[in-house]
Amino acid sequence: MRLRNSLVAAGVLAGLLAAAAPSAAAGPDLWLQDGYGPGRTGYNPSESVINTGTVAKLKLRWTVKATLEPEGCEPKPQPPLVANGKMFLLNDGSISAYNNVNGKKLWTVGQAYFDGNRMTVAGGYVLGTEVNCFSQSDYSTNVVAINPNTGQLVWDEIQSYSITSSVADKGVFVVSGVCGICDDEEYGVTAFRISDGKRLWSRTNHILAGPVSANGRIVLRDTRHAQIQIVDIADGDVLGGAAAWQVAAANPAGTQFYLFNTAGIAAFDASAMKAKWTVRKESGALISDGKRVFVASANRINAYNATTGKLTWTRALADPRKLIRAGGLLYALSGKKLVILAPATGKTVVNGTAYGAVTDHVVATGGRLYTTSGSTVRAYTP
Repeated sequence: MRLRNSLVAAGVLAGLLAAAAPSAAAGPDLWLQDGYGPGRTGYNPSESVINTGTVAKLKLRWTVKATLEPEGCEPKPQPPLVANGKMFLLNDGSISAYNNVNGKKLWTVGQAYFDGNRMTVAGGYVLGTEVNCFSQSDYSTNVVAINPNTGQLVWDEIQSYSITSSVADKGVFVVSGVCGICDDEEYGVTAFRISDGKRLWSRTNHILAGPVSANGRIVLRDTRHAQIQIVDIADGDVLGGAAAWQVAAANPAGTQFYLFNTAGIAAFDASAMKAKWTVRKESGALISDGKRVFVASANRINAYNATTGKLTWTRALADPRKLIRAGGLLYALSGKKLVILAPATGKTVVNGTAYGAVTDHVVATGGRLYTTSGSTVRAYTP
């Protein structure tokens, strides 16, 4: 499994970026990390085809059902990632690529077991993490880069921790995790250069405080102390610190982190970790489109002004979760029902019952809406 840089194919990045989008009007056909990009904003600013005027006209174009084997290692189904004509999906412990026009499978790769929580498209490659899911004592994880056009393994590096979180930005893939047999170094963070897999920096007894990068700044949590540090993703330099928080998302501009703890949520300046505003006793799934911060919890969705933290609207909704914002629409799940709202008011735009049961957030990009129901992905276009 240890294939190194000799497998690097010339033109991989150029081929990925040059691949044709579904139509000229659809905008970039990209959904590269869970939550859209490295900021985990939950907001795609480029989607324009699926909007208030077309969402009611969506029709099912194809369906893909992934296999969640091997038995005993079934991962939680994940929404797909998308990059210029291809959809990437966890399938049978492997990563598979599909043509996103017709749903036809293009390739599958995986001699071990991939964890879909850490699948990312960045730097022209599909990045994944492989684990030995049957072992009770081997905590090591393989970090791999895959050619998105062919499915060939480009580089493969092993890391001693069982990876639990990751983020990719500025040509760097950062992973963090835990090692139950590593004595005084139970936790760790490692940064890899995406182009060739070279290790750039590492930090023991730290983990990612959230799988989020704000314009190349990430937040680490010191596992020995109740503290967080803002760190440059390229070299690991510490840029600032604060008390204990977890990171939910960044804003699209990469100038703010949105943090949470048991006291509530807060917006922090991403360059200095200085609090801009706080909302006490607020919690839940959080995304931001730059103008507003949307929080789903306690049978309602609240929308806050992203600059001031002032509440702008509230929408009562049973069991709201899995928020996504794209094309002038706010998508949410209410139980397993898809709800489509106006982001400025929270009012219903169109009834989501036509999509049946939906179990994870939608992916809206390139003029397509992808829904996930268990291990089944469906693609809709107007």
